[in-house]
Amino acid sequence: MSVPKTASELDDLIVRIDYASSTINYYGHASPGSGQGNAVWRIKRETLDSQSRTTVIEYADSNAQFDNVWADRATLSYG
Repeated sequence: MSVPKTASELDDLIVRIDYASSTINYYGHASPGSGQGNAVWRIKRETLDSQSRTTVIEYADSNAQFDNVWADRATLSYG
């Protein structure tokens, strides 16, 4: 997969959302047709407080690279 470089390329990404719990949401971005098991996803984790307000947004591997596996989102390290 080539990494998106322009705004229009970013607009063409597919988005997956996992509302994992009342305090954790995951967002994955990749090129259309990307498999959940392929290391082509940019994944971020959103942490919410008890009133559903966002308190932290962190990227897998502490970067916004398109090199993670969506299926592994819950076990990746975030920072």
